[in-house]
Amino acid sequence: VSQSRYVAGGKEQELFSNRDQLQLAGTDGHEPSVKRGFMFGGRKWQVEFVPTANFGETVKASWPTQVAIFGLVGSLLISVIAWLAILGRTQAEALAAQMTNKLRKTNSLFKSIIEGTSDAIYVKDLQGRFELVNPTTHQWLSPEGRSVIGRTNRDYFDKSEAQSVTLHEKEASQSDHPVVTEEVLHFPDGVTRTNLVTRGKVLDQLGNVTGIFGIARDISDRIRLERQIAIFQNLAESIADPVWIINPNEGFRHIYVNKAACQHFGLSKEKLESMRIPDWDPQFAEPGRLEWLWNTVKQEKKLLIETEQYAASGKLVPVEVLLNYLVHNDEELMAGTFREISERKQAEKELLAAKEAAENANQTKGLFLANMSHEIRTPMNGIIGLTNLLLEGELNPTQRHYAQIVSSSANALLGILNDILDFSKIEAGKLELEQIDFNLHQLLGDISDLTQLRAH
Repeated sequence: VSQSRYVAGGKEQELFSNRDQLQLAGTDGHEPSVKRGFMFGGRKWQVEFVPTANFGETVKASWPTQVAIFGLVGSLLISVIAWLAILGRTQAEALAAQMTNKLRKTNSLFKSIIEGTSDAIYVKDLQGRFELVNPTTHQWLSPEGRSVIGRTNRDYFDKSEAQSVTLHEKEASQSDHPVVTEEVLHFPDGVTRTNLVTRGKVLDQLGNVTGIFGIARDISDRIRLERQIAIFQNLAESIADPVWIINPNEGFRHIYVNKAACQHFGLSKEKLESMRIPDWDPQFAEPGRLEWLWNTVKQEKKLLIETEQYAASGKLVPVEVLLNYLVHNDEELMAGTFREISERKQAEKELLAAKEAAENANQTKGLFLANMSHEIRTPMNGIIGLTNLLLEGELNPTQRHYAQIVSSSANALLGILNDILDFSKIEAGKLELEQIDFNLHQLLGDISDLTQLRAH
């Protein structure tokens, strides 16, 4: 045996027979060699036997020996081939076991994902019967725990909903791409869900359609949130006062402004949302002012301030700003609404001016009353003094009575002047009340004397 080599696509033959030996013995090295193919290790091999010089004479001279030698060589080669085949089979079995283990792990992984997801996953045949469902699908369709395998849409939905789902499934079975739909269904567990459903074809090894798969995700909460956001956004857009929302973690830039805010500043929504608070409120351009504002709003949750902001005219106008602390999706935000208070400030100035004018007029009145009371008191003191001197002199009863009336009237008038001074003390906050004894009989007599002449 001079050489052996791999031959791709070679035909397996008997390795070496007695006839081959005799054929080689008769060629004396001048005829073509004998070739034989065989399989081992998953490959095809070819052995070529080439006779050497005088091979025929040697075979003829010692045929029994040659037969034994070739038999021994053939047995040895057969043994080697058998060993290699066994080794190849062992390696193939180990590889198959390794691949089987990988497939089991992959299958376990996919099973864990399918059974652990909150999405509903199912497979149906072409007649619409359930062949496979995950726990979420089973809970939605059969909360009481009965099997859903072999059942159809008509077993779980009303006629119109079942027809709609069946129509979508038929579309998916005929499409070359997954079909995505949004569906509102009333499930047997008593919940109405808005689902985002992805459906596609199930193919066998030959590419034939054997059914459809479906993956349904409950987006009811998202739909409700989107509707709420739309309602609040429409509400904010309809408010006459400017409204804005700022993210302090993004440099105090706007993330939302309503139409009224754009009109107030005379800027587009895109331009205004790219600006920061100091761009339109110069007092917050000072270092640390923004941080103070944000920390105060976080602590108080609500803050009302008055400041001045640039308006569409380019002038600073007074505004009243109400700030609120918000948390959305674990993100801290600051929302604000403000109102221009130019007219209110003007009214406050006018009211203050009117108040000051009234106070000045009242003060002038008090000074007038004080001066007048002093001016009148001086002659009254003269009248009272002369009347007292007259009463000390010799008077007949009638004269004395008249003089006493004059004295009493003068004292009464002096009391009135003192009361006028008391008004001035009231306005100045210096009035003092006193408690004294008096003679009621005498007081009534004095009053009678003052009015008796007019009565007569």
